[in-house]
Amino acid sequence: MSHRSHCGLVQRILGFRARRSAFHSLIVLLSAALTLVAYPLRGDVARAETLKAELVATPENGYARLVITFPGRSLLPHYDALITNNVLKISFQDPISVKVDNVPLKLPTYVSIARQDPDGSAIRLALTQEYRINTMEAGEKLFIDLLPASWSGPTPPLPDSVVKELALRAEEALKKARALELARLRGQVEPEVSLRIGLHPTFTRLAFLWNLPFDTAFVREGDIVKLTFNYDADLDLSQLRAHLPPGIADATSFVDEGKLKFLLRLAKGVDIRAFREESTYVVDVTPEGQALDPINETVQQILTPDLPEGAREIISAPGTPPVAASEPKSPASDGHPAPVAQDKVVTPIIKASAAEDKARAPADNASRSPSAGQPAAEGHDLPPAIDLGAVEPKALTPLVGRTPPSSPESTPAGFDDVARRFVAAEARRIGNTVRVVFPFPEPVSSAVFRRNHSIWLIFDTADPIDIRGMRSVLAKDAEDVEVVAHDDWQSIRVDLTDNALATVGNDGNSWVMTIGESILEPSRPLLLERNVRSDGGTILHVPLQEPQYMRQLKDPFVGDAITVVTAFGPARGLLKPQSFAELEALMSAHGLAVLSRIDDLQVELQGDAVLLQGPRGLFLSNDTLKHGSRILDTIVDPAQPGQVDLGSLMTSNTPDFLNKAKDFQLKIAATPEGQRRIPRMDLARFYLAHGLAQEALGLMQLAAEDDPAIERDTSFNLMTGAAQVLASRPKIALKHLNRHELRNSPDAAVWQTIAAADLRDWPSARETIPRGRAVIGNYPLSVQNDFNLSGAQVMVEVNDFGQAARILAEVDPSVLTADQAARYDLLRGRIADASGRSREALTSFELVRRSQDGPRAAEAAYRALRVRYRDGDIEVDKAINELSGLAASWRGDETELRTLRFLSQLYVQKGEYRRAFEAMKAAVVANPDSETTRLLQEEMNAVFASLFLGGKADDLKPVQALALFYDFRELTPVGRQGDEMVRSLANRLVAVDLLDQAAELLKHQVDNRLKGAARAQIAADLGVVYLMDRKPDEALRVLNRTRQAQLPRSLSRQRNIVEARALTESGRPDLALELVRNMNGEDVERLRADTLWAAGNWQAAGEQLEQMAGGRWGDGVPLSDRERADILKAAIGYSLAGDQFSLDRLRTKFTPKMADSPDSKAFEVVSRSIDERGVEFTSVLNSLGRVDSLDIFLAEYQRNYLRPTNQSPLASGTEQGADAEESLPSAASVAVPLAPKG
Repeated sequence: MSHRSHCGLVQRILGFRARRSAFHSLIVLLSAALTLVAYPLRGDVARAETLKAELVATPENGYARLVITFPGRSLLPHYDALITNNVLKISFQDPISVKVDNVPLKLPTYVSIARQDPDGSAIRLALTQEYRINTMEAGEKLFIDLLPASWSGPTPPLPDSVVKELALRAEEALKKARALELARLRGQVEPEVSLRIGLHPTFTRLAFLWNLPFDTAFVREGDIVKLTFNYDADLDLSQLRAHLPPGIADATSFVDEGKLKFLLRLAKGVDIRAFREESTYVVDVTPEGQALDPINETVQQILTPDLPEGAREIISAPGTPPVAASEPKSPASDGHPAPVAQDKVVTPIIKASAAEDKARAPADNASRSPSAGQPAAEGHDLPPAIDLGAVEPKALTPLVGRTPPSSPESTPAGFDDVARRFVAAEARRIGNTVRVVFPFPEPVSSAVFRRNHSIWLIFDTADPIDIRGMRSVLAKDAEDVEVVAHDDWQSIRVDLTDNALATVGNDGNSWVMTIGESILEPSRPLLLERNVRSDGGTILHVPLQEPQYMRQLKDPFVGDAITVVTAFGPARGLLKPQSFAELEALMSAHGLAVLSRIDDLQVELQGDAVLLQGPRGLFLSNDTLKHGSRILDTIVDPAQPGQVDLGSLMTSNTPDFLNKAKDFQLKIAATPEGQRRIPRMDLARFYLAHGLAQEALGLMQLAAEDDPAIERDTSFNLMTGAAQVLASRPKIALKHLNRHELRNSPDAAVWQTIAAADLRDWPSARETIPRGRAVIGNYPLSVQNDFNLSGAQVMVEVNDFGQAARILAEVDPSVLTADQAARYDLLRGRIADASGRSREALTSFELVRRSQDGPRAAEAAYRALRVRYRDGDIEVDKAINELSGLAASWRGDETELRTLRFLSQLYVQKGEYRRAFEAMKAAVVANPDSETTRLLQEEMNAVFASLFLGGKADDLKPVQALALFYDFRELTPVGRQGDEMVRSLANRLVAVDLLDQAAELLKHQVDNRLKGAARAQIAADLGVVYLMDRKPDEALRVLNRTRQAQLPRSLSRQRNIVEARALTESGRPDLALELVRNMNGEDVERLRADTLWAAGNWQAAGEQLEQMAGGRWGDGVPLSDRERADILKAAIGYSLAGDQFSLDRLRTKFTPKMADSPDSKAFEVVSRSIDERGVEFTSVLNSLGRVDSLDIFLAEYQRNYLRPTNQSPLASGTEQGADAEESLPSAASVAVPLAPKG
């Protein structure tokens, strides 16, 4: 007899109780209830998850009743109930979990045995005699009556209490259905609003987000702002009131007459703007003293160009076209009259783009200046103001219907197109470099130049530029970033805090500026060419392709005017500033920037050039520009702060020097005591001109003792700094040279360049080179050579080899000292090497190597080795030998560190990792703070990680790999990567059976390195190693010692599995089962089966093993070796437990599958009747005792937890267990850890 379930609860009640007419109305209610309740729950029924159920068995009057309840559900899962051979099988489509052990106790005359299939798919009841069944459904309850075969008459009905409960449910369902249907018909959705708060540098934004279209009214009266929304909704202001933003004194909300009202009390002088955006209403609060950002400033000016004060305080934004029926209650109806704007709204002026201006301008226009556009046609007048406070609400209806659809918040025609045309500067920091992109919608001409510590950017566009992101990223590099909008162009000034290099380039329509320590995108150089006019006057000709506009701006720091010429890309600029008697051309990355020193300087645009001229020409010597933009004769400005003229103090021979020195000394002796400051300073200046730094410093110290106030004198600090530079004390020198009053001094820049180069501060040195070149011609020849050699070295270090070659060309090798000659040849070799002239470079390096200058001779030998190895002139072994000799013979400077770094790289290339790491250690001992040492450490860290994470250590013997790790364990990275490295090494040690060493390695991590979750995870791995070493107590000890309250779920699961296995191995299976009682998963199920088997609980172990096989008995895929072993063990468990009922079930299900397998004979033996066990059964049992299930557990653990999918195993030994299922022997030979006895 088979009874299949369905959703017809009404029909079943009707079938069983049709004669009770009182329930006719209940049938109708239940039909509606099922329509609403049953079908939405189909998704729950369809999910294949284990369902919790409760079974109650009770004997009734002449029959037995089984009630299966599924708590938390409204409908039953699909089921079948069938009696075959006096066995009642109740099967379910989804697995269930239910206790059936007490059924034989409750119904001894009906049921002899009750079992649930291990996979939860069915309940089987062995009946004592022949019965027939009757099933009834009532919500989540399944009623099954066992009726005798002789039963006659109607079947037993449902209990009255159940019928009443169903009726109540149906009534509730109908009520809910009516409410939903009414809501659907009326289109009503419960209104909801949320408040989001955005804090910005200059303002605070309040955004009201609604879930449906809304209307609103905005009123400001003094310091009170009122918002009225046309819905009754709760507004959460807890976050706003708990942390009131600047400018907001208080906030509250309440519902009045079915409308939400929001009140905001503002601080003094706060500006308010409000607007609507789809389903959001936005209120911006700008406190007093915080200027508007350029975008909102422009929008505000366009929106309200000529409104009187107070006219912009009311902004209304109806969500739909204004009709009387949907208009919200006016705020003025609360008794507060609202001011209304009565001025005309003017259409914003739309200026032509730069490209259009360019197209319209005549080609021969010599000077272009922007002109303001003409105003567009005015918009229509606003309607007259309505005194809402004096009008009755009824009278509003006709007025609203006749009023044109405009409001103080309505935008003029064409406003949206203009307001949306703004450019947001996109800034991003990459290391120490900041990249700023200006994404213009069309090509824009520009200019970028530098003056002192400020970078200026000029863009020929009227589109507002948003620099908030740029200002945020440059916060630690710039004191200020300011944008100034002009008629049809804009200027941005970046005031840098430190010396940095700026480059600019264009990418399509975008301009890209890069600020950092080196040149990334060098500009094409501009040349200042000397030309002669027809009247004989001299002019400067600058070949700037397609110059666009000439702009005038004022420097706020100096107060003078700068004339700027813009152009389209690519970037072309003046690589160094040029100073003349009548003008100064500033250093630029793009375009041209000129400072005029006369009143009538003319800057004209002519074709593809810019002309600089005066009415009578410029005063330029014939030699000034004979080499492009290079200035040979510098201009000396005696008004410069700290001007020191050393060139005039030079003597041509020794007698002349001694005579002048004697004259200075006699003058000091003749001066009364206390008045010798001036003659001492004169002698110090004389000594300084001849390079006698110590003598000059001694005299200046005496002068300071006579007059302490001299230490604040500009010339005194300049001379002291110069003397300290010559005395090889660059750090002390810069303390004097970097004083504020010397910030723009060209003389200070000379010595700053030399000092910064000595300190290897290349960006700072490059910053001061252009200013120093303006006066270097006034200095003695030795100082000029030092300055030019330092400048050339700076350019070489920043990879600007072209500029380095130009500076080096200004040095006359015939007048150099031996030290300067070594520097000159070394730089010449580096420039030749960078230009691809290796032979010339090696010749220069060889000259330096043979010199008596030890430091530079060592550097030349190092660089020659690099060139020879790179070009293949020497093999790696010879290079290593020569580098080793150099590292041993030269110590103490940057050359030693570079040699050790190159040597480490060659050792790694040869696979000699230990020597590479030892060379790194030597560099750390020599100078741990050097940039070269830091780079070497980073490289060796990467090598160490590639060894023990990337698999390269597989080529080493395990003991060698372990020794290498222990000797250089300080290279182990911190964090997750370091933990993975240790786990991988321990995994490899385990693979070669070095369990004690692996345990020691992991134990060190747990005891000394790790904390928190990382420590708990490595402790789990250590516990597994202890299990492999047959030390379950040690595993439990380390797990208990590292226990934590809060761990990630996956890690907690991993530790529980290890602890449960350790408890099983230590003879405490009950605790192990309790530990994993609420856990699921394939590894947990196998652990549970092994634990039950080890405990000798054969019945539960057999059921667990059968449950693990699931529905595999019914598919067409052959069983694997491990699955066949599980089936054999399940049969043995049932047999040892004496459960013939379960043994028969197992044999019925799996005989077809096992019959075609290598274990068919073994299965036939172990699945025989319990009474037929004999010698063959014992033989199979003994054959299953030779493989330890711990091996299978460890293989599963290794596959699940020791082999992250994103990392390759460290050794081939870690592959063990990855394919354990395929590598298992025949199931008949698979062992069980604890063989049953008897």
